[in-house]
This record gives sequence, C-alpha cells and structure tokens, in this order.
Amino acid sequence: MAMTAAAGGFSLPVIFAIAAAVILVIAVCIVLTVRKKNAAFNGPKTTEDSIIMTCDAGELRAPAAGTVLPRSQIPDETFSSGYLGEGVGILPSSGAVFAPCAGVVTSVENTGHGLQMKSDGKMELLLQAGIDTLDMRGDGFELLVKKGDRVEAGQKLIAFDRDKIEKAGHSDCVVMLVMNASDFGNLQVRA
Repeated sequence: MAMTAAAGGFSLPVIFAIAAAVILVIAVCIVLTVRKKNAAFNGPKTTEDSIIMTCDAGELRAPAAGTVLPRSQIPDETFSSGYLGEGVGILPSSGAVFAPCAGVVTSVENTGHGLQMKSDGKMELLLQAGIDTLDMRGDGFELLVKKGDRVEAGQKLIAFDRDKIEKAGHSDCVVMLVMNASDFGNLQVRA
C-alpha cells in the first residue's frame, strides 16, 4: 500500500516527481535568461567578455578581447599610477574597442585613438587604443562614434590597426579607466 500525503492524497513518489519537474523548469528558465543576457552583448566573445569592474554605479565589461592587466601593469606611468583613475589595460587579440556599458560619448580624440563616455550610472570613462599613439595622428585608427552619441554595451567604438601601432613602436594596449572612481563605493577590479 502506497503512503499518501495528508493534503490532497498524492503518494510521496508523485510529490517528489512534481517537485523535480518544477526544479527542472526553474533551472531551464535561469539558463535561458543568462544566455539571452549574454547574447545581447555584441562585443568580444572570449573569456575577457565577462564583467571586469563593478562598483555602486554599475558593471563594466572588457572593452576589448585579450589579456586583462591590472592598472598598475599598464605600460604607461600616467595610466598605471592611478592619477587619471582606476581601471585596467588589455593586451588585445583584435583591433577593436567596444563600449563596456551603456552611456553617452562625451569627448572624442580627433586622432581617433580614444574617447571619453559617461555611463548611465554616472561613471566617467576613458577608453584609449594604444599607448603613446597620439603621435600617429590618426593613422591606423577609425573612430566609429561622435560626441553626443548614445552607445550600448558591446557596441564597437574604435577600430585600430595593431600592425601599424607595432610598426610605429608603440604598445597596442587598450586602456579603460573610471576617472571618477573615488565617487563610488565598493569598487572591484577583476584583473
């Protein structure tokens, strides 16, 4: 004789089967939600595609595919010292810089190698392709946005020619700094 639960008269195996089915449905929903969220990001599809900085103002994704460096290892003292803000460098595996979050472009370099943007969470970001590339006068850089443009996370902002940067004797390190990092609490850098 099968045991029955007091409420409803279902046997214990039936109750366990229903519970297992509910848990399975919940797990599938979670997986599909995470996949949909990740698919919406059109930037780099590498391990560096993950969130690399967080603070009270939001999250920042890697602005380029490649190897993430802590700020202190960016090959330029102005950036590595923290004087301009907290952030990371990325030794890129391709010639593209992507928006690390949604926001508005607030300033662009006329040489096409860098820009500044303000995130929806009010983070003031500096994004730059290469170190000391200003002297290349735009050769090898294509800025794909202009001041005032609204951008979404993963949107391509800058295209650059890594070979031209190397031939000019510069590092192609992509820099991302939060210039007003001290305005926000709980800043975490995952580099």
